[in-house]
Amino acid sequence: MTMLKKNFYENSQAHLETKRYQLLRIAERFTRADGEALLYIGRDSIMPGQSAWPMPHDAPYKPVIDRCLMAVIEVS
Repeated sequence: MTMLKKNFYENSQAHLETKRYQLLRIAERFTRADGEALLYIGRDSIMPGQSAWPMPHDAPYKPVIDRCLMAVIEVS
């Protein structure tokens, strides 16, 4: 594995918290000076209640997460 790939995977994370908390943390830590957020919050939730799935824009694993979330939503 190249150093770039290794670094990418070590820095790839997902966090599960309330959506309001995630929006606050993104605003505090992951928003550029021009107001653009560096992370994405998914529209749908796999858990009833408030939760958020922030992930980097254009994350290579986003289609996999989307497919898994849709599978859970469809059987619910």
